[in-house]
Parts: sequence; structure tokens; C-alpha cells
Amino acid sequence: GTRPLFQVEQLYTIYGSGEVKLENRLEPLKEGLPPLPRVGIQFTMPNQFERFAWFGLGPHECYADRKESGKLGLYEGTVDEQFVPYIKPQESGSKADVRWSSVADVNGVGLLIAGAGMPLGQVSASRYSTKDLSEAKHHTDLIQLGDVEINADWRQSGIGNHSCGYAPTLPSYLLAPESTAFTVRLKPFKEAGHA
Repeated sequence: GTRPLFQVEQLYTIYGSGEVKLENRLEPLKEGLPPLPRVGIQFTMPNQFERFAWFGLGPHECYADRKESGKLGLYEGTVDEQFVPYIKPQESGSKADVRWSSVADVNGVGLLIAGAGMPLGQVSASRYSTKDLSEAKHHTDLIQLGDVEINADWRQSGIGNHSCGYAPTLPSYLLAPESTAFTVRLKPFKEAGHA
């Protein structure tokens, strides 16, 4: 019953090479909205795309307000290795300051994910949905999607620290609900040397 809070426009440009340029515009339709958790795109890939690589901060998870220990570099691993089994299930394994990332199968077929002219803020790959992770109380409540959920975010709010009492996200790491424009490039590839 709530009226729309944002107007979203997406322009897809599909090239003969298979590359897709996705231009996004987000415009709030109401004032006084709370900070946003993220602004980006979310999609799924078939389950066999189990290899995840990124050029950004790593090798561990890094968020806007928790990235000082991350080192800029090229990292790779499996999608399963990105999951962090916190006591209470929650979204985890996201990477900050990502220039590009990719998901691929064992045959070297994959999808490159990048910004256009600027890095993406955060990228993650998970076998669990964001919704399921936010609703689960225990790990036994989690059921794998059967796909890989990809979040390619232009920006994401910080996560604060609630492990040692109440420590909310600092205002400088919150994501204001304001006019936003960003572009994501998606490009299929096949690695050399694979049949």
C-alpha cells in the first residue's frame, strides 16, 4: 500500500560482442527517507559459476567502514569461500573498492563485472539470498539458492559494529537517499586455454 519512494530508470545498451552497458538513474520521490543499505544491481548466475575473482581490496571481506586492513590486489577463490559463518547469519564476503570482478565456471566461461569510468563500490557473490540471510536466526535455517547471487553495488553503507554493544554506523559511512547515476558493464568471456 506504500507509494513508490524512488523513480528508477535503466538503459541497456547491448553490443555485438555480447557486452551489456547498464546505465542506472535513481531519483527519490519523497524527502526524509532513511539512509539506504546499498545502491546497485543484483542478479543471479547459474550454480556452476563457482569461481569468483576481483581486483580490489582483499583478500578478506571489506566494507566502507571496515577496509583499512584490506590490500589492493587481484584475488580469486570459490563462491563458497566468500561466505563468513557469523554466529547469527548475515550478509558477508563483500569486497570494497572493486575495479572489476568476474564469476566463471571450471571451463573458463564467465562474466566480467565492472564500472564504466569509475570503480564499483562493492561486489559480492553468494549461494544464499540477501533476503534469506537477513531473516535466518541460525545457520540451519539457511538453504542455498541453487544459483549464485551477485551484488554489484555502486555504493553500500557501512556496517557499524554491534558485536560489542551498540555501535551504529558513523554518519560519514551512511548512504544518503539522493539523486544517483552509475553504470555497470557486464561482459561475457572465455579464458584462453580452455576447450
